[in-house]
Amino acid sequence: MIEYNKEILEILLYGNEELDALYGDGSQECMQALKKRECGLVGEISDPVTLHLLVSHYNFDDGFEIPEAIIENKNCCMSTALYLFYLSEGLDLLLGDREEFLAEEPDYSKNWARFLLKLEQMILDGAFSDFKIQYTPPFSRTDRYCIKKYNLDIPEVFLTEIQGVCLDKIYI
Repeated sequence: MIEYNKEILEILLYGNEELDALYGDGSQECMQALKKRECGLVGEISDPVTLHLLVSHYNFDDGFEIPEAIIENKNCCMSTALYLFYLSEGLDLLLGDREEFLAEEPDYSKNWARFLLKLEQMILDGAFSDFKIQYTPPFSRTDRYCIKKYNLDIPEVFLTEIQGVCLDKIYI
């Protein structure tokens, strides 16, 4: 059986009464304090499987603080980083015009761009653990053919499948 920290996952994904009562008034100050607390919980996650499951269930409309905390966690593995990259629309960065990508408005887009650039660099630098979780890049055979045909300069790490533990059957 695959081990993961279900308690932390449920708090981060669904909240709990204690946090809701503590940060429940919805003010900007309270919401920032809640994000800080949630990021602290992400920092406490000690296994790559829990981090991967958090990525697979995360709502990106909630901002990039949690994904940022995930990639800063020393237990984040390459499979999780790549999965997060693609879920964060990293293909737009790889396949598009970088200057246009960076010039997007509003501030949310700039935060997104900064996050993706940081994540891309960390992936290229091999900054993630070697724990193996199964990951298949979301490219069809046609996509791969076009990438090679048009000589798109996409580093191989973004195109390579990783064999490992399959998490498809875990339900939170």
